[in-house]
Amino acid sequence: MRDVTVRHQADLGPVLRGVSIDIPHRGLVTLSGESGAGKSTLVDVILGLLRPETGEVLVDGERLRDLEAWRRRIGYVPQQTVLVPGTVWQNLTWSLPPGRTVTEEEAWEALRLSQLEAEIAALPGGLSAPLHELAELSGGEQQRLSIARAIIRDPELLVLDEATSALDVRTEERVLEHLLDGSRTVLMVTHRLSSRAVPTVSARLAEGSLLMG
Repeated sequence: MRDVTVRHQADLGPVLRGVSIDIPHRGLVTLSGESGAGKSTLVDVILGLLRPETGEVLVDGERLRDLEAWRRRIGYVPQQTVLVPGTVWQNLTWSLPPGRTVTEEEAWEALRLSQLEAEIAALPGGLSAPLHELAELSGGEQQRLSIARAIIRDPELLVLDEATSALDVRTEERVLEHLLDGSRTVLMVTHRLSSRAVPTVSARLAEGSLLMG
């Protein structure tokens, strides 16, 4: 991102003002900030859901133009878990791009990376186990299933938007250690700065400006 400014209403001040940030290939960036500092707006710009008023977003050194192709390269996990009625398999695969198929081995690998393999294996039916009103999974397990769903897309950029808030510190660290295997870039939006794997870049949003650490 280069000198990005975003405002939601013309008569109000910018939510982001002159923000620049480099997200390294296959690294980890952690982003923090108070509520209202613009974290969600920043993520929306990165996801291609919001165009900046000024500035630009570049991918691999080229200005971002093909938003559909860019989104196919991203996995996004929000804080609010989104699961669908159905089996574990259906919840893992429902967000795959049209025509994309995965194997059971790939599904189990995604669950392993999200530290949920043992819990799903213990369910009657495993991947075919129905999730009856999500009663079988705790809040942290539901978050990890959402992370596995994003991983199974094989994204180049994985965005975790407060997606580990229900995890204890040790489980969060184990998940990040597995995700940072050199095959993807991870952008982690978090309020919990004290617990995570060693970041490549740490950034904090304050009053619409980005402070690097």
